Amino acid sequence: MKISANKVLFLCFFLSFLVLSPLVQGEASFSGSWNSDIDFLPQSSSMISLASTLELSHSDNGRSFSSISTFRKNDFTGQRFSASLSVGYFALDSTLALDLSDVANNYLTEANYWLTDTRFALGGVTHGSTNYI
Repeated sequence: MKISANKVLFLCFFLSFLVLSPLVQGEASFSGSWNSDIDFLPQSSSMISLASTLELSHSDNGRSFSSISTFRKNDFTGQRFSASLSVGYFALDSTLALDLSDVANNYLTEANYWLTDTRFALGGVTHGSTNYI
């Protein structure tokens, strides 16, 4: 199945706002940063190297969500989503990373990795499971 990289970018931002908007109330924390680097390389053929990273995060009451987007020149090169939840004796962490740097014809063909870690602690004994896809 082929998914347009532009559609992935739109979906990322749409889901971020859809999930985070209702949660940004009360004692919640929402933050972000956008860092850009411009390097001048007089010895190379391109002369200028551009890199940019957008980071968004939200946390409240044991839940946290984050997103890191990376860009190079005119390309959207990577996306990483993370979520964690801690409720009583149960904890869940999950990260989905998409590598868009080798996208052919502006289509995403596969995810880079998906890491999920679950833990349950009761009576001093911790049970856990880690899945890496």
